[in-house]
Amino acid sequence: MLILHEILHFVTYILLFLIVYAIQKNKMNLTNFITGLIATIFLDLDHLIDYFLHNGIRFSLSEFLTGQNFMESGKAYVIFHGWEFVLIIIVAYILIKKQNTKNFLLSIIIGLTAHLFFDSVANGMGRYFYFISYRIATSFVLYN
Repeated sequence: MLILHEILHFVTYILLFLIVYAIQKNKMNLTNFITGLIATIFLDLDHLIDYFLHNGIRFSLSEFLTGQNFMESGKAYVIFHGWEFVLIIIVAYILIKKQNTKNFLLSIIIGLTAHLFFDSVANGMGRYFYFISYRIATSFVLYN
């Protein structure tokens, strides 16, 4: 299930990257594509934090891939899954003048946006769930 989820993250990212690539008049390059891809895939590393908080140091790949720890604990920290981080990077993008740095930041924005957009649509967690501030305010309870 998690593997399919990651593949769909990848597809969502490619579509969004291609749209931005077309709008940017081809200023984005392969390095930018890879940077954004890394951002969209590695965002899910925070699932490991949730897994270990629930299970301790014991690790089972098959258990991890089910995501069952979220249902069992009733909590979802996923600390990197937050629209606030995208907003911070957007502000940096606006303030930065150097084009290479802007392209790097835009790549990360695309990767994070594609990931969070897909999760927001596919996971059915409610419109505010992917704001870290909301999860903090609700004590990281999975369903509110």
